[in-house]
Amino acid sequence: MKILNTGEVVYVHKMGIIEHWGIVTHDGDIISASKKLGKVVKQTLHEFCEGDTSKVRSKGYLVKGVSINDVLYKAYSMLGKPYDLLKHNCQHFVNSCYGLKGSPQLNIAIGFSILILFFYMKK
Repeated sequence: MKILNTGEVVYVHKMGIIEHWGIVTHDGDIISASKKLGKVVKQTLHEFCEGDTSKVRSKGYLVKGVSINDVLYKAYSMLGKPYDLLKHNCQHFVNSCYGLKGSPQLNIAIGFSILILFFYMKK
């Protein structure tokens, strides 16, 4: 695994296809919206990846030219905020820290579910 940079977005795969996202802090810890813990938390890298640091991957910086201090300020300000799959999951959290909206992974899942429902109803 490469060296992680402050403000960088990192992720690990959960259940094979789901990505759990977080943001690297100045001290190398990760802030993320944790479903397991039910809120936004700051964890060590080891805790974030549940002990297997070889599984950690980087998405880099989501927006070029953004102030990393602003990203981290937003991340720290949300510590303790409750996790919500549909409104405040790990991707919502990271995207909001970068001034973006939504959860790409959730949008794909919803779209796929609608597509399956559409084909099911046509039968």
